[in-house]
Formats: sequence, structure tokens, C-alpha cells
Amino acid sequence: MIKFRTVFDEKAVEQLSKHTLKKQSWIYIALSAIMILLGAFRIWEGDKSTGISFILFGVIFVPVFLIIVSVSQKKVNSTMTLLQGETVEIYEFSKEELIIQTSKGEEYFSLIKAKYGYLYRVDETKDNYFLYISKIQSHVIDKRFLIEGSIEELNELFLEKLGAKFKPYKK
Repeated sequence: MIKFRTVFDEKAVEQLSKHTLKKQSWIYIALSAIMILLGAFRIWEGDKSTGISFILFGVIFVPVFLIIVSVSQKKVNSTMTLLQGETVEIYEFSKEELIIQTSKGEEYFSLIKAKYGYLYRVDETKDNYFLYISKIQSHVIDKRFLIEGSIEELNELFLEKLGAKFKPYKK
């Protein structure tokens, strides 16, 4: 058995947000590059004001987008009662099933017992596992909170149970 005892907090949400943005970063970079190239093309054609506008938009697009995402996420986080105070999550992985317990004092308790088919996919990074249950919903496990078993055992289990749906960390 492999077991983690973690805390569900803003850091876990932040890690998921960073992971998602990193996977989609090529889109934002491509959009910026297209705007900059269009701007250069417009300048080359003699339309300097439009060209400079396109280039400026291309340059500021990614930073402005990241600021908007960050502010929006903070607003969403402030409405999530599970992020206020300590919410404990325990993840247990056996050959047959995975068990996820989430509790917040006497206020909240949930228990998920599922077969590995419950998972849409699992991504491993240097510091975390992202257990996706859909394209946009994920459990986040910080590897530092491993209390039983090993990372290697869990990776073997994920490979066995999930096959190509498990994306191991590549150093």
C-alpha cells in the first residue's frame, strides 16, 4: 500500500493552476508571436501605428493574461470553504483500488473508494501527482507527504493500472 497525508490548501490549487498553464503555454506564446509577426508585417507594409499596436499587444498579452488568471483564481479561492482552515486529505493506493478521504474538523468529511478507472489520467511532476478525474478536475498530491510505501511503487502501480493514461515525470 502507498499512502499520502496532505493538506488541501491554496498551494495545492496554485500547483494545479501552474501545471495547467504550463501545459497550455504554447498556445499563449504562439498567439503572442503571431501578433508580433503581424505587427512587423504591418510596419513593413507602411502601417506603423497598426504594426506597433500589434507588437505591443503581442508583448503584453502573456503577462496580462497571467495576472488576470491569478486574480480570478484568488477570487474563486476566497469562496471555497474547504480552503479556509486545515483540510486534511489522505490518499491510499492498493492493487485493487484507491481511497481518498477528505476532512475538515467536524465540519466536513468525504470518502471516495474507486477502481483505477475512476481516473481520467495521472500526470507526475517533480513534486506532485495530478490525479485527473476529467479534463479540468484533478486531485493534487504533494510527494513530500508520502507516509507509507514509495514513489517507485506508486509509479509501477499507475503504469500497471493506467498504462498510457499515466504520464511519469521525465528528469
